[in-house]
Amino acid sequence: MLIEYIKAIIYGIVEGITEWLPVSSTGHLILLEDLITLDCAKELGEQYSSMFDVVIQLAAVLAVLVTHWNSLYPLGRGKGDVWSLWGKLVLATLPAAIIGLAADYLCESLLGVSLDTLLFTPQTVASALIIYGILFILVERLTKNQAASKELTCHSAIAIGFFQALAIIPGTSRSGTTILGARILGIDRKTAARFSFFAAIPVIGAASLLKAIDFGEYIAHSGTGLPMDALLLLLTAGAAAFAVSMLTLRFLTDFVKKHTFIPFGIYRIFLGIGVLLFIK
Repeated sequence: MLIEYIKAIIYGIVEGITEWLPVSSTGHLILLEDLITLDCAKELGEQYSSMFDVVIQLAAVLAVLVTHWNSLYPLGRGKGDVWSLWGKLVLATLPAAIIGLAADYLCESLLGVSLDTLLFTPQTVASALIIYGILFILVERLTKNQAASKELTCHSAIAIGFFQALAIIPGTSRSGTTILGARILGIDRKTAARFSFFAAIPVIGAASLLKAIDFGEYIAHSGTGLPMDALLLLLTAGAAAFAVSMLTLRFLTDFVKKHTFIPFGIYRIFLGIGVLLFIK
């Protein structure tokens, strides 16, 4: 059983790193599943795997709430800026939510398959990693000598929301698309990274809630219950994701003060090429 906990910790570490760096957490987790499979996932099926993803993603988001609590807590005097921030987060969430739901509905109606089933392939992940890796390098080169703004307007938030909608394609990276969109709009790197952290809260929170409801209904209707070992694995992976996310958030915040996002673009390209070379 020890090996199962090690696997869970590895999943949590990968989520805690890749959820915040613009390198695609979903893409990395898809690739990781080809290398490491939890026995509980084999026994309990797709519903447990989906819930596993929910737990590690929520744990990662919890790290944002803990590290940026003062910037996100809206109650109290002099919190006008915080309310304004939450308003912009809602604006950035709406395009992604509407486009994601519409795309999934069209896939189900026209093709008879879910959007996840259609797109979650190593080929899609590899292509997205490479394409957006190139875009990161190009955008950073083109904006190198341009003055960047620390202000993010409501119009910018909506525009970033449309960029964030591109993350329905695995391998693009939710944080990557929001950062890329912000940089194209002339937002400075620190503000872009910070907003990408915050934008994860409503997007991942809402998606996780829906998946958790589905899992609860599955458990209720199947009457199988959740074994204690499976529950402990969820908690272990979540703890790892939370701890590593705390470190990653601090790392990226410090990194962008002095560096561009080009290293992440290069990493994406090499990883995408590696995936294409080793696809079976």
